[in-house]
Amino acid sequence: MDYTEADKAEQEKRKKEQIELRNKKRYSAMFMFFACVFEIIETFIIIFVGIIVISFFMFKVFHADPEAHGTLFSVLLIVDLVGGLFLGFKVYKKTITWVIKKKNIKDKLSDEIINHYFTDPRQELKKRQKR
Repeated sequence: MDYTEADKAEQEKRKKEQIELRNKKRYSAMFMFFACVFEIIETFIIIFVGIIVISFFMFKVFHADPEAHGTLFSVLLIVDLVGGLFLGFKVYKKTITWVIKKKNIKDKLSDEIINHYFTDPRQELKKRQKR
């Protein structure tokens, strides 16, 4: 089985594409792992800071009635958790897009990850409505 130069070049090209695809998958998996760890830590920090701010304003600034401390703190804690999660998601997405741009790693990540962080959901909705 004799290969011509064109066949050998085609095999080398395919081999390089496969290696590049595997590298992209590996880099993407590592990137998403560290991004998820960052998101969890960052969200906990936001919620913790929110609890400290709520406690400070409730006890030091507004001098809430001691009988209402439990109920008021419970309601504000729920608001803090929901707000902290929402704010955590927003900060996470902005930070990750900034890191991808700053470190110029778009070419090392898979297309699914790049499309997830760099497409506007409103544009996607408009495309779906036009169909």
